[in-house]
Amino acid sequence: MVVETTDKNGANHIRVTKTTSFRDSKGRVRNDRWYGPALQGDREPAPPTALRDVVIADRCGTSWTLYPASHTAKEQDPVRTHLDSGQYCTEFDPINPPKPPPNGTFEILGHRLIAGVDAIGYRQDTYSSLEAKASGASPIRTLESWCAPEMKLAMDFHERDDKDSREISQTVISVRLGDPDPISLFEIPSDYKVVHARANTGGGGASGAQNGRGAGGTACGRR
Repeated sequence: MVVETTDKNGANHIRVTKTTSFRDSKGRVRNDRWYGPALQGDREPAPPTALRDVVIADRCGTSWTLYPASHTAKEQDPVRTHLDSGQYCTEFDPINPPKPPPNGTFEILGHRLIAGVDAIGYRQDTYSSLEAKASGASPIRTLESWCAPEMKLAMDFHERDDKDSREISQTVISVRLGDPDPISLFEIPSDYKVVHARANTGGGGASGAQNGRGAGGTACGRR
């Protein structure tokens, strides 16, 4: 992911994030994230040694953030949406497409292959007013998104927001199918300190998490 912002003095600031994502047949997700402090010529972030955090989550919304530098795992508040879900990730009905707001437009872009995976795309423009839209002025916000319906995975994303002076680009560069190792990827390491989101007592955490803690494969509600 590349995020470009422009400050009030007109200076551009660029931040690059590289994410390696894993998902298994039980709905568990793991995202390993590297943050690049500066942009290199090939738009790649800092080397892999700069791993900053890992997010693991299950299909019920339970989520943990792992910080390798401090060997700490922090439980997050439940999330309502899947970490890698994509908006409009189904085949569009050409007769009844999604309706944009009055000061916007919505365009179905069809299909294209991204990293060998079939993706559906759309473009959504937002204008400052109805008058600006009618006059042919440039939109103040443009969003183009491509999603793989078979995997419910956002494959390519680009947003330009003039109001916030921000531009975001995100692209999946490779996909490998098959279940990853559930033990090594979706569990909190035994030597990590665990900090719960809502502790029953005043203490914020407990150390020495046991194997099996984390984004388990149990059904929602722990039946």
